[in-house]
Amino acid sequence: MIRIHPGYVKDSEGLSTLSTDIEIDGEKTNVYLSVEPQYGKFLSPERADYALIGLLAYAMRHGHDIICEAPVTEELLYNIREILLPTLVRSDSRSYHTKIQADIAPPLKKLPFAVGKLGAVGTGVSLGVDSAYTILKHFNSVYPNQNLTHLCIFQNGSAVTADPLINEKIFEHAEAVAKEFNLPLLKVESNVKSFVKQKHVASHTYKDVLIMYAMQKLWRVYYYSGGYSFSDFSLKNNLYTATAHFEPFLLDCFSISNLRIVPSGSEGDRDDKINFIIDNPIVQKYLPSVCLSRLTAASALNVGARFWHSTRRINLRITESHSTSTNISSNEKESTSI
Repeated sequence: MIRIHPGYVKDSEGLSTLSTDIEIDGEKTNVYLSVEPQYGKFLSPERADYALIGLLAYAMRHGHDIICEAPVTEELLYNIREILLPTLVRSDSRSYHTKIQADIAPPLKKLPFAVGKLGAVGTGVSLGVDSAYTILKHFNSVYPNQNLTHLCIFQNGSAVTADPLINEKIFEHAEAVAKEFNLPLLKVESNVKSFVKQKHVASHTYKDVLIMYAMQKLWRVYYYSGGYSFSDFSLKNNLYTATAHFEPFLLDCFSISNLRIVPSGSEGDRDDKINFIIDNPIVQKYLPSVCLSRLTAASALNVGARFWHSTRRINLRITESHSTSTNISSNEKESTSI
C-alpha cells in the first residue's frame, strides 16, 4: 500500500520547495521540488495529482494500491481510473490494476505569470534535436495563443546526467538559449529521479508530468518533446518498455480541460526534425556542444549514436554555411577590386 500525505510548501535558502511525504508499506520517503521564489506561488500542494502520477508506474509494477490524503482533480482521476489503468493492464498482463482511494476536486485556477496573463505555455530546453524542434515550431508561430511563454529545465533525469560538470554546462546552455529567445527559464531542482527506484526509460514520462502538475497553477499548455513518431506507437510490454513508445496515450490521459500536455514532434521522424532546425543559427550555436557533452555521458550505444548522428549533421551544415559565406565574401572582394 502507498499512502500519499498532503503536500506542503516551505521557503528557505532562496528557494520555494514543495514537499510530500509518502509511505510505501510503512517505509517513509519524500518527494520534493524547488523553484526560484518568483515561481513559488504556482506550486500546488492542494492536490495530490503530482505525486499520484509520479507513483503510478511504480505501483503497477510492485502491486500497490494508493491512498491519497489530499484530493485529486476529478478529470485526472477519471482518466487514470477509467482509461489509463484498464488499457495498460489489458495490454500487459504483468501489470497490477492499482486501486486509487481519493476525494475529487475541481481543477485549480491559474495564477497570473505576468500582468493580465493567465495560463503559461511551456516546453523543456534539454537542447537536443527534439527540444530544439519543439521550441522553433512554437516560437512566434502564426498561432499566438499556442506560442511559448516559458522554457523549462527539470533536474529529474531527462535533461541531466550523473556528471555534475556536464550538468553545469547543460544548465548554462539552457540559460543562454532562453536569453536568445527572450523567454524566461523555469529551473526545477528535485529528487523526482530517485525518490523511488525506477528504471528511467520506463518511467520518465510520469516523472516529467509530475513536475508539470506540481505547478499546475502556471501551465495552460505544455509541449512535451517526443523522441518517437506516432508510427512507432505500441502498448506491448508497456510495464517495462520505454514510455516513449506510448507517450501520446499517457499525455492524453494526463491532460485535463485547463492543462493540455501536447506530444510535440511525434508527427514526424528524427530526420524531419533535423531538417526543420538545421539552418537555425541558435541551433547551430548550441546543439552540437550539448550533444557531444551528453554523448560523453551516454551509457547506451543507441542513445550515443543518435546524439552523434544529430551532431554530425548540424556540424556539416555549419561548415557548409561557413564555406558559402567565405566564398561570397571572397567574390565580393574580387568584384570590388575589379
